[in-house]
Amino acid sequence: MIVGELHSDCAKYQEGLVKAAQSNEELHRAMEVHIANLRLLSQPLTDLQKTLPSSADIPRCMMLLGSYCINKMSP
Repeated sequence: MIVGELHSDCAKYQEGLVKAAQSNEELHRAMEVHIANLRLLSQPLTDLQKTLPSSADIPRCMMLLGSYCINKMSP
């Protein structure tokens, strides 16, 4: 009886370990995808602002929120 319970508990804990390992792998993959952005965002604000484009660098049609670009748009 006790041996059966131990086997049951062992199986339950092994399943938990497998799920935890999968979760860690998913987190690791997500961190790899976003690590460059996280490093950029962890910089001081003044350094971060230097990496952002100015409004002069953004085409006029991109600045119109919720709209679409028309090639014949007047300046």
